[in-house]
Amino acid sequence: GFAANDMPYLSFAPFDSVAKYGFMGVELFFMISGFVILFTAQNSSPSKFTISRITRLYPAFWVCMSITALTIVLIGGERYDVSLSQYLYNLSLISSIFGVEDIDGVYWTIIVEIKFYLMIFLLLCFKVIDKIKFFLLAWLAASVFSQFFTLPYSITFFLLAESSPYFIAGACCYLIRKEGLDWFTSILLVGSYLYAIYLLGAQVTALEKQYQTEYNLGILISSISIFYIIFLLLAFDKLQSINKPFMLSLGIITYPLYLLHQKIGYMIFNLVGHTLPVWITLLLVICIITFSSLIIHYKVEKVYGPKLKNFLSSLIPAK
Repeated sequence: GFAANDMPYLSFAPFDSVAKYGFMGVELFFMISGFVILFTAQNSSPSKFTISRITRLYPAFWVCMSITALTIVLIGGERYDVSLSQYLYNLSLISSIFGVEDIDGVYWTIIVEIKFYLMIFLLLCFKVIDKIKFFLLAWLAASVFSQFFTLPYSITFFLLAESSPYFIAGACCYLIRKEGLDWFTSILLVGSYLYAIYLLGAQVTALEKQYQTEYNLGILISSISIFYIIFLLLAFDKLQSINKPFMLSLGIITYPLYLLHQKIGYMIFNLVGHTLPVWITLLLVICIITFSSLIIHYKVEKVYGPKLKNFLSSLIPAK
């Protein structure tokens, strides 16, 4: 935010040479989604899958988005503003499709996720989820093709060509976990890795222009390679040693933490950063966002998620 668009005025100069690689977390997030969503879709139905995704996304989103909007009103200052119409559009979770700016910048990845959900939904509708390997191969081939040939917007909008290798890699690792390794899945996994490396090479120039700094392609490739290694270890059930209650506690707060952290963090930086040391300010933000995420998980997700699921199931029986 400081490097690209002046959203906070605080600079963490001693740490920025490392922190600038934090965007790679998005790629890891998409790999996790590829693994988890395919697991969710197994032995599911279109209605059951849809209900599970709605109840997973909306309750926490409505609350976190409302908290962010209220925080903007209270302490947004000159850098941030929100309107009632923008807030109402954002309740849909897909406001950017209507040309309305997201209240928080991180929401762009939700649209990517929803497009991936739509792909899985269609596979369930046509009862071909068991042919997922062939779909993944076609998706990977179409994504690579789109890098060299112009496709209609109606196709590229849903193709997710910049994110597909990560979803595909996660899905492949789930299939390895479920069915074991075979030559088809091996080719898919290697293909997604090579395509991901290609995308990183093309991405470096855009990143350096946006953030006005240099990126080390070797570090980016190493990061992606580590992600693939971690998922292969997961696929072969080699990570039981870190399967601890503490890790679960961290995992359950990731969605509300993701929804809350960006603009609220920036606004707290701007509010107290001129009176507190920058590292104390950072620690304060981490504590506030983490504690808020815990509350939202236990008081919103665990309470209202099941209620919404029961309500939707009564309207659309999950067959």
